[in-house]
Amino acid sequence: MIALPTSSSQFKWVMTSAFVEEASSFLPTTFEIDGFGTMGEAAARFASLDGNTFLMMITAPDGQILVIRLRQPEGRQRTAR
Repeated sequence: MIALPTSSSQFKWVMTSAFVEEASSFLPTTFEIDGFGTMGEAAARFASLDGNTFLMMITAPDGQILVIRLRQPEGRQRTAR
């Protein structure tokens, strides 16, 4: 298992398995995870996603590069002026 902190106000931590096949059963349905064999593939996917989905990219112990994110972007709160 891997524990990852997020900057989300609603979801403070994500717990996932290092293996993509197993991780899908641990992640809440609000998160998605993709596994890649190369950093180039993972970086391209990471760059194409909405930054409001609290993107995380990590290298797992098995060598996969994982991209983890919220399924739907979390709304940002506006500050009053």
